[in-house]
Amino acid sequence: MYFESIHDLNATNCFFLVNRLTQTTNFRVITVLKPCDKNIVKTLKLVDEMIDLADHGDIEREDVGCGILYGTMRDSAYKLKLLAENEKEKHIKKGWWNRDRE
Repeated sequence: MYFESIHDLNATNCFFLVNRLTQTTNFRVITVLKPCDKNIVKTLKLVDEMIDLADHGDIEREDVGCGILYGTMRDSAYKLKLLAENEKEKHIKKGWWNRDRE
């Protein structure tokens, strides 16, 4: 397949070229997560840390005020986790998310 100019390249042609390059040279093509996807990954890690902290804090608390603090932290973490997972699914459906890089 030959191209006369850069304008001849479209998504199908680029896919063909990447596959051909990969087959003939054994290069591994790595797709990097977009910055918006990286932020979702960071958010999911952060909410897991929040849940762990809330669990440990609740076990070690000595008064009702701390129970309210850690209960609020846990509730907020689960709400954020749901939002982040829903946003991740939207990005997957749009084809933005590279599952190989998770």
